[in-house]
Amino acid sequence: MVGDIPLLLLGFFAFRNKMWFLTPCKSNYISPYLFLEKKIMKNLTTMVFIHDEPTAKDLQNFGINAVFLGNPMMDELEKENLYEPPKDKTIIGIFPGSRREAYKNMEKIGVVIKMIKNAYPDLHFVVAVSNAVNRNRLKKSISDINSIDFVKGASVDAVSSSTLVISLSGTASEQTVGLGIQIVSFVGNGSRTTRNRLKGQERLLGGCLKFVHDFPEGVIKEIKNLLFNEKL
Repeated sequence: MVGDIPLLLLGFFAFRNKMWFLTPCKSNYISPYLFLEKKIMKNLTTMVFIHDEPTAKDLQNFGINAVFLGNPMMDELEKENLYEPPKDKTIIGIFPGSRREAYKNMEKIGVVIKMIKNAYPDLHFVVAVSNAVNRNRLKKSISDINSIDFVKGASVDAVSSSTLVISLSGTASEQTVGLGIQIVSFVGNGSRTTRNRLKGQERLLGGCLKFVHDFPEGVIKEIKNLLFNEKL
């Protein structure tokens, strides 16, 4: 069974057997499992697969057969070969999110893009658009900005082409760090990009994601620092 606790319950009621449970939805870094959730996993699972070591150890201490074998979201991440970045340009990737808040997030990211281009006019940007997001509507969020591509189904291409990534996403941020690219993040719109959640993600990703409190000046400063460190 892959998913969260409600899906585990549904699976148990359907099959009446203990299950192997892959649950990437929670982490002690971001959203720890509640006591009741642990009780359910202890009683209904044969083994639980967790996507970070501290969460696995916490569940083991509760008597759950939990193991950490790596993040399954990193499996089979290969270039799609659907996006060809402009040559001789420094690329900044953008993940605005995969839900409805992506449109408002894109507007906020647009503020950063406009400001950073004043300092680095030759920068180029590529937005990795989720399949759940309307690309044309996302474009309209920052229709007055040039030097920006919107790609769908080519997130690995976008990340691989980028020097750094501005991300207001969850899973995509983990995959970006797994591909070796630094992330800058800040509070967006909606429950997925709150301060507490992003601070937890920063801890989870071991400093490869930099959460910046001060928007937009602090975000601009952090991006400039990263660009300078890359000797661009």
